[in-house]
Amino acid sequence: MSISLREVTKENWVQCIRLKLAPEQEKLVTPNVDSIAESKFEPHYVPRAIYREEKVVGFLMYCRDETEEKDLYWLFRFMVDVDYQKQGIGKAALELALNEISQTNCCKLNIIYSPKNSVAAKLYASFGFKQVDIAEDGDIIVQKTINEATP
Repeated sequence: MSISLREVTKENWVQCIRLKLAPEQEKLVTPNVDSIAESKFEPHYVPRAIYREEKVVGFLMYCRDETEEKDLYWLFRFMVDVDYQKQGIGKAALELALNEISQTNCCKLNIIYSPKNSVAAKLYASFGFKQVDIAEDGDIIVQKTINEATP
């Protein structure tokens, strides 16, 4: 099984917005159409289609923090279509995202997720993310060091 991250383009954006979650997951993740629209107005947002072979099976988006630390990045959207969950795709995609983000000036990566999302909590913990804060809306913020800061 070959998993890859690719740019969201005019050729694949519709496939990205047609991805589905299980009904109980729908309130845990912002719709992909909203994320793609946001990325057109926030040039530092980096949307990525998750492919298995040549099929879009998921979506993620990350960005550099524009308000605080310039070496802090956020992975704030991440989903795999319900028909492709529990196949290792999320884990593979997260590893690819970490590799891609590590090529930037990122020193720390934050991920934010709903406390009701136990699958996400387990996945992020398995990659060494540690809880650092709770957002105003109650979402959990976890963090991992990507690259050591240079003086």
